[in-house]
Amino acid sequence: MCYQTLTNLLQSTTQQSVVQENLSDKSQPFRYCLQKKEILRGEKQFQRLISEGTIISAGNIKCHYMIESYDDNKSRSSLRAGFSVPRRGVRKAVDRNRVKRLMREAYRVHKPMLSDVVHKNQCFLDMIFVFRGKTQTKPRYLKYEDVGDDMIRCLNVLRERIEERKE
Repeated sequence: MCYQTLTNLLQSTTQQSVVQENLSDKSQPFRYCLQKKEILRGEKQFQRLISEGTIISAGNIKCHYMIESYDDNKSRSSLRAGFSVPRRGVRKAVDRNRVKRLMREAYRVHKPMLSDVVHKNQCFLDMIFVFRGKTQTKPRYLKYEDVGDDMIRCLNVLRERIEERKE
């Protein structure tokens, strides 16, 4: 074996050991990820939330949500979110997908502010975020900051509602 191959092999094994040490460390903070079980899917679940849920509006995002106690169903994630962009507001599929991606990213980054309250109050929270499409700029040029600010406002209102529910 040549010298470069040996050094590459040595570097890769040291990198793997560092990765394994980081994975085994349980003191790491909250993981900013959106797992498959945390995404709300299916027409029945969306229709149930839209018909029975409560509505919050914050900027360009409207949120339908429903809070349930832990007693109802223990085999699911405590936070589930769905994302929707109606064709009426955003015509092109490319633009709708971009807006959904921006909303998912904003939710994923700011989800810890909700998860703490949900776990503390021992409840399930299902929510659907609907983009209303009332922007002055085209959805293609919409920035993360615009969607992120609306998502933060929406999640803050949700957090307050969950805390009020316990009292």
